[in-house]
Amino acid sequence: MINQVISRQRTHENITVDDAASEDASDDELSDDDADSYTAVKPTVNDDGSDDEYDGEITVGTFDGTGSWDSFWWHFCNAAEYHSWSQIDKCARLVAALEGDAALALKVCGKNATFAELSDYLVRTYDGEVQRQQACDELRCYRQRPDESLTGLAIGIRSRAQKGYPQLTEAERDTALGLPTFIHSINNRDLRFYLQLQKPSTLDEALAKARWIEWVLESNGPTSPIRHIRVLC
Repeated sequence: MINQVISRQRTHENITVDDAASEDASDDELSDDDADSYTAVKPTVNDDGSDDEYDGEITVGTFDGTGSWDSFWWHFCNAAEYHSWSQIDKCARLVAALEGDAALALKVCGKNATFAELSDYLVRTYDGEVQRQQACDELRCYRQRPDESLTGLAIGIRSRAQKGYPQLTEAERDTALGLPTFIHSINNRDLRFYLQLQKPSTLDEALAKARWIEWVLESNGPTSPIRHIRVLC
């Protein structure tokens, strides 16, 4: 559909000024019979002087990925319904409204993407409620990547907890969500076991003790790490 939009734009670009002028002139010329039968349609005027219908076009503005997606999308859908835009019209206007990082959606979806495909991608990427649910799902199954440090693991968990549960305070998120998720997300079984023995009460405390246990395990290597850790615990 994006290709159809581009094709339509190119078709309009090929019309010359002379062609447009001749078309306007032909539209302005009416035969005598047409002039007699032609009646101008005037908007209904209320007692207070206002019209029943809005003759202008509702503007939707632009979206660059940093502003409020909910606000932009509400205005866009409202304008599309009011003006009875077709699927091609909606696709063309949505493409024209995208700027900055949001315009990358055109590259991701491809030139043959329909309005439904393009809008679905934007909703999944920028809609607040969708992002919140995605963050909740990621937090429930979050695991430490092979190349991810303990600090990076804590940052990733804290970020997803903040997006998924904005109604909670930072202390509540760290204690109820961040701490247990951090412990169970650690790949190293020995480190995870010794960290549970430490019984940390906050995410920051768990991170500090996990880094310390990691250093002890790496320093001692295979030589009785359990004895060293238990003594320190």
